[in-house]
Amino acid sequence: MTTKTHTPDPVVAGTNVVYTVKVQNFGPSSAAMLQLVDQLPAGQTFVSAQVLYPAALPGMPPAVTCTGTTTVTCVGSMQPGYSLAPNDFITVQLTVAVDSCTAPGAYTNVATATSMSALPAVPRNVGTDTVNVIARPDLAITKDDGREPVIAGNTLTYTIEAVNNGPSCAQDVMIADPLPQGTVFLTATPSAGGVAAGTNPAVGANG
Repeated sequence: MTTKTHTPDPVVAGTNVVYTVKVQNFGPSSAAMLQLVDQLPAGQTFVSAQVLYPAALPGMPPAVTCTGTTTVTCVGSMQPGYSLAPNDFITVQLTVAVDSCTAPGAYTNVATATSMSALPAVPRNVGTDTVNVIARPDLAITKDDGREPVIAGNTLTYTIEAVNNGPSCAQDVMIADPLPQGTVFLTATPSAGGVAAGTNPAVGANG
């Protein structure tokens, strides 16, 4: 039987989520050459794994070793593979990175345990877990006119810098800059990769 949980909930895009997968053999035979496959949801990438139970003996490798990126496969660290005795269980903790631009929503994670001893017993060998992802950008903005004072009739250039300190992507960012009285908007030039589209007011509008 395969069960799966996670922490924290919700998880913030740009941080890690930890999945805990437990596989238990209800017998009556040993499950030889146990394999655990965890298909991660979109926008999530495997970071590391830790076997919580059974604990490895001093100087010995863990019961299973996990590899992969978006599909994580855990198999016995030693030949001929890991065998799960009747009424015994194994618990594996997977640390997974959630991409910073993952859209908020609910994502389902599916883990499947199989053994060479017998055909899989669906759905008992499949564990599912739904994780809720939220976005938490951290926007900061600065503004500088470059000189002080400015002579009336001259061009004044404002430099506005918006920074996202994360951890999540900031989608559809808009900068609002009310023009001072007595000024006329001329043009806006974005930094590399930026787009100055839909400026309001239009060029030539008064502040």
